[in-house]
Amino acid sequence: MDTTARIGGGLLVIAGLYQLTPLKNICLAACRSPMGFVATSWSEGVGGALRMGLRHGLACLGCCWLLFAILFPLGLMNVAAMAVITILIFAEKVFPWGRRAAQAGAAILIAYGLVVVAIPSALPTFATGETTMPGMGDMKM
Repeated sequence: MDTTARIGGGLLVIAGLYQLTPLKNICLAACRSPMGFVATSWSEGVGGALRMGLRHGLACLGCCWLLFAILFPLGLMNVAAMAVITILIFAEKVFPWGRRAAQAGAAILIAYGLVVVAIPSALPTFATGETTMPGMGDMKM
């Protein structure tokens, strides 16, 4: 289980590093101003609308995909993790200081990821590998 947690920690570090990349900035710029995107990328007809939608969707996916991926090591049903990631994505896209929010998120993800790599039990989904069955007392499986 330590190895799985360490892989999760590595994913957190990678997600933090991605927050600082030029690709993240390019994708985020397209997502920050949907009307600006429409104004500069307008294409006529249904095919043009489909191309615009795909391009904009890919840009939005490009700026957030690793933030979604870190929900696996943090726990898919971890409401607190979902809330923090939602707030970070919202701040990045809406507020004028969104780039600083992305950088702060990057620092936190990198630091937390390094802690998890060093101490796997720091990950909320860490399991010791021992389970007990109900009604079986303290019998370990």
